[in-house]
Amino acid sequence: MSTKPSSQAPSSQSPAPTSSSTDSSPPDAQSSELQAPDLRVEEATEFALWLSLRGSVGDPWRAVIEGLAQELDGPVFAPHVTLWGGFRRSLAQAQKEVEVLTRDLAPIPLRGSGVGLADDFYRALFVPLATTPELWRARRAAGELLAPGASADYLPHLSLFYGSQPAALKLDALARQESLPALEAVADAVSLVSLDGPPESWKTYAMLPLRG
Repeated sequence: MSTKPSSQAPSSQSPAPTSSSTDSSPPDAQSSELQAPDLRVEEATEFALWLSLRGSVGDPWRAVIEGLAQELDGPVFAPHVTLWGGFRRSLAQAQKEVEVLTRDLAPIPLRGSGVGLADDFYRALFVPLATTPELWRARRAAGELLAPGASADYLPHLSLFYGSQPAALKLDALARQESLPALEAVADAVSLVSLDGPPESWKTYAMLPLRG
């Protein structure tokens, strides 16, 4: 049974599409608007921290995600790079920790190209990203705050599709999309996303600017 996006890195190969047997999206996971809290502040839930691609930067990637979801009958989610996934907190505590984290982090350059495959529902197709010093620093800071002692191993990626279809079907559907652009962007905020339920029901409860 597949698990939700976690802090573990998927395997990838760039630029050529590859297959791997190994291997966290805002009101719902399809937009960058914030949801009014509907979680009880004392109730623990599962969260992820995302670097979301907003506005015109995210538009071409949103189109690919929606196209693949339509062709392969998968969920639609907002384009994002998971900084840390799968940690349980109350909403109030998670919001406090995101404030602490973003206080000292500067905007993060994101660069990636090519396509990776993994035999995992939540990492079915993705764009591998370069682990820039700024991104690695943010990853380590998130781990030290949210899961002290946990491995900070990281292969950052931009998810394109969630699903369990065979690799050949995924690549055929990808080939029918417009050519993927190289990813060159700067993430200037961290989103706090609840992972309760299927991807269509994920919600963003906070989006804080990187202020370092």
